[in-house]
Amino acid sequence: MTGGGVPEKPDDVFQFPCPFPLKIIGRAGELFIPTTVNLLEGVVGPVAKESISSRLSRDGKYLSMTVTFTAHSREQLEAAYAAVQKNPDVVMVL
Repeated sequence: MTGGGVPEKPDDVFQFPCPFPLKIIGRAGELFIPTTVNLLEGVVGPVAKESISSRLSRDGKYLSMTVTFTAHSREQLEAAYAAVQKNPDVVMVL
């Protein structure tokens, strides 16, 4: 993986469009999920609430969320990774 972007894989690994789970880890806070989802929706369009799952860390300091959306191209995936990283509370995107 380079620069926190989409993992380097041959283009034939993905057959677009395809469901893509994006895992985002960040500092827990009231606005973490809505802010991150809003940034992602700017790239991928509306995200259904049922496609979002989250889990708080044991000490409550971090929150991990997985958002599954339909990816239409490698470029869209790159843009999705870049968009969510604009949230200053995001620590890691997988």
